[in-house]
Amino acid sequence: MIRMKRSSAFFTALFISLNVRFGYDIYLDTTEQNALWSDNTNWKDYSTGNNPETAPNSNTVEADLWWNTTSVSVDGDYTLKMLGANRDTGCSEAIMGEVYINMKGSKSDGSDGSLTFDLANNSNGFAIDFLTSAYLENAKNLRFIFEGGSLNFTDTVSDTVRTAVIRSSGEAGSAGQFGTEYTKTTTFNTVINSTEHLAVQGWNYAGEGPITTFNFNGDINLYDAGASEYRNFTILGNNAGGTTLVSTVNIGASSNFVAASYKVCTNTETVIDGNVELYNTSATPMNEAFYVEKGGKATINGSLSLEATENKAMSVSGELILNGSLKSVNKGIEIYGKMTVNENATMSLSGGDPYLLVNGGELTLNNINKIDAARGLRIQNATVTFNSDALSSGTVLWMISNYSGGSGCVLNVNSNLNFNAFSWVQGNRTTINFADGVVITLDMLSKNRDDWGNVLTDDVLLTLNNFENGAIRVTSLDERDDLSLISADGFEDGSFKFVWHDETGNYWLEATAIPEPAAMSGILGAFALSLLALRRRRYPSVML
Repeated sequence: MIRMKRSSAFFTALFISLNVRFGYDIYLDTTEQNALWSDNTNWKDYSTGNNPETAPNSNTVEADLWWNTTSVSVDGDYTLKMLGANRDTGCSEAIMGEVYINMKGSKSDGSDGSLTFDLANNSNGFAIDFLTSAYLENAKNLRFIFEGGSLNFTDTVSDTVRTAVIRSSGEAGSAGQFGTEYTKTTTFNTVINSTEHLAVQGWNYAGEGPITTFNFNGDINLYDAGASEYRNFTILGNNAGGTTLVSTVNIGASSNFVAASYKVCTNTETVIDGNVELYNTSATPMNEAFYVEKGGKATINGSLSLEATENKAMSVSGELILNGSLKSVNKGIEIYGKMTVNENATMSLSGGDPYLLVNGGELTLNNINKIDAARGLRIQNATVTFNSDALSSGTVLWMISNYSGGSGCVLNVNSNLNFNAFSWVQGNRTTINFADGVVITLDMLSKNRDDWGNVLTDDVLLTLNNFENGAIRVTSLDERDDLSLISADGFEDGSFKFVWHDETGNYWLEATAIPEPAAMSGILGAFALSLLALRRRRYPSVML
């Protein structure tokens, strides 16, 4: 019978004790290459030192890879409470820091093996916990590799959704003779299935190391078929108060990763080369399907699809670099930190309410594939830099009012731009910095949107830097636009107007230039000479 689970807060019971350590029941004690999991003589009981009657296969058993472990062949389908590693695992000279857990074709009939981690008797949720130090040269760059088969995470008892944690950590003082340079990498060339939320965590001690990396190269399915709900994925990084990078998660090019949400926490980083699909559609969804915390970083080289029934699709308080594609985004993307969209990146925002908001952050657009935000690019106390003609012709830029203490909106325009219009919210302050010779071409200067954004009126100010006549061009006019709210260095206030130009077939924004000081001096000098000549004609000299 499939147990139906009630949704729970994502981190409930996860952080009861992040620094908990376990007393293992049984450990793998053999130097044999590809030691068979099923061979009980390869295992020893911690309490007696004797071989157990059977190999570990129970949700009450915590199994440990001993210091001399080289590789183990999982030649069946086994269940554990938890799998750990001795602090010196990988130090054997025979393997120089590389430990294999092989499940590929490992059964006697040539089929793949599997490990299932059942949290029914695991109160803290740590399913895989590799604690190792770096006192020994051989383990300086430690690599755990799960090859083939499948890893499964579940709880066969709890009615609430649990969080299974994969942790890779050092220990206090473990930098030893190698300083902070040692690394730990755990690679999953295997399929992962989970009916529970899944988290990975790197752990070090205030910058002592290690830098931990998790590589996922197989398919990952965080889905509970019994509840018909997807589960959440989180990258955790803890370094006892330090600010250095702790955890890196790489989603390989061959991986298809399916979950409800994906969270990149402070001091962590992710690189997505494969395909990630997020369905934040449960009865109690996360606030966003994809979230990068302040101090976190995400790079998308592959593809990321986002679907949400409510709330936001994405929130970035740290840094996001998009080189690949954002697909099927049906809710808002909010940037509070920094986002860069590079040359060949694509963004598909359609259906629902797929706005793009930059709120107090930075957005840099280098893309040659147009962004079509059906509900607008919304800018509030933020900086957006256009290094390409990045927006579709139907996009509206919503310039939102400044919140208390905000510095206003800044648009750096380094490329010709073509989009629909601006829509101004009362109280907005916007500065547009033009690179030499660039032109913004619009259907209209501004338009009303949803009775919130409006034409250029009320308490709105627009400042243009490095402006030239014709740098803003529109196809049609709205007489409600108050052009007296526009100012530009070198031009007379109140002189802005739209002038039709037959050669381009649209209206140019133009104003009366204030003469440069040198030009003014020339004008005054010419005026003075004219006065002198006139005086001489009227009062000719008299010869005595």
